[in-house]
Amino acid sequence: MVEGAVMSQELEMSEDRCLVRLAAAVTVSSAAELHKVLIAAIDSGRSIVIDLTETTELDISGIQLLYAARQAAEQAGLSISAPKTPPRQVADAFLEAGLDPFHFAAAKEVE
Repeated sequence: MVEGAVMSQELEMSEDRCLVRLAAAVTVSSAAELHKVLIAAIDSGRSIVIDLTETTELDISGIQLLYAARQAAEQAGLSISAPKTPPRQVADAFLEAGLDPFHFAAAKEVE
């Protein structure tokens, strides 16, 4: 069931998790909308899964929002992960920013 869809971002909730699908370009022009979707995911109180498999472009604003969401989710005691391998251009965007895309993708256990 789709709870909300915003441009190229989709938020889908089930009983135990919240799936955030990011498709097309995730750039500064869609940052405000992505922020709203990520806040809704965190506010849901469910574990969060980020799907980047259909993302065609990711800039530093998108990366910053994803890392901020990870930090906020973990502080709220929620697990957050991006378990599927992202497209090459997404992995390259993380690397160009000096970050490891697989570090972000790895599920972190919440105490």
